[in-house]
Amino acid sequence: MNKIIHFPTLLIALTISVSAQVVPRITDRPIKPATESESQLFVVGEVKGTVPSRAVFLPKPDYPIEARSSGSEGSVRVEVDIDIEGNVSKTSVILGAKELHSVAMDAARRSKFRIERNAAGEPQAVSGVLAYEFVIRKATWATVGWGLSGLEMFPASTIPIPAVRKAFEVDWRSEHELLEKIDAVRKMTPEVGRPAIVRGSSSVNVASGSTRQSISRGIINLPPPPPSELKVAATELLTLLRGRLVDNKLAAWQFELGIGLRRAIDEYRNPYKTAQATATVKRLIESAPDSASESTLQNLRDLESLLSTGRSVKTLEAISVSINAILSER
Repeated sequence: MNKIIHFPTLLIALTISVSAQVVPRITDRPIKPATESESQLFVVGEVKGTVPSRAVFLPKPDYPIEARSSGSEGSVRVEVDIDIEGNVSKTSVILGAKELHSVAMDAARRSKFRIERNAAGEPQAVSGVLAYEFVIRKATWATVGWGLSGLEMFPASTIPIPAVRKAFEVDWRSEHELLEKIDAVRKMTPEVGRPAIVRGSSSVNVASGSTRQSISRGIINLPPPPPSELKVAATELLTLLRGRLVDNKLAAWQFELGIGLRRAIDEYRNPYKTAQATATVKRLIESAPDSASESTLQNLRDLESLLSTGRSVKTLEAISVSINAILSER
């Protein structure tokens, strides 16, 4: 399957200030992944089915963005006609959610089979059914904490609502209601805010050396501020979940881990707060319960080290790998 991964835009500080009044912040290079990889949460299983001919090429479909957003999942069964050359000549869906029909039929049409022959050895057309299983896995508590805390700052921040919903117990009524409210408000919130004009040039010294960027004139689109109702709902949901998880030390720490990682990266965006970012990660390590996995702790130690080094493309990529591994730990 060709993986399509969508992440919120988190801008990491490599440079600059454009005026004396602006705190040095960022370039347009995002740190990614910024949430648990959607390819790990929205999964298409192995293709199965009942077809007389042996498959030569059996591609998996992508998980459509619309289906991820709506929470559509389950089995999609596609009836296929296979011609005398082993190509799929006709497809029709006989079972499955509508949002998944198109990608399933497209994958079926691209499939290739060995030529089937009759008793006389002549090529013959056959038909059968291919089954595609679309599965939404529940988000880790670290992903839940990361996503909800991000909504307090970035209204367009990606949070996999259907996967988060699965992390909640069925009888957590208030939490489910707040999550649905967040989903509704986010869908009505524009992803791009007002344009801003920047002029002039400046430089800023960071711990690793001097970084300089000149801007003569340009226009950038600032992200819109989070709607107040979105911030209130996200904050309230964070508070409720802290109460729910208080008796589960590991889950509670993983939840705070996601929130803390978001805080550390936001601090790292400002070259003057690198020490604060590393201190935040250090506190997360020190607060880990005995049941925390060694792989998560090692990734946190690696992240702490990376945040204290100079800013470079290689460093940002390494930070992305560490964050993705931490958020994905189950």
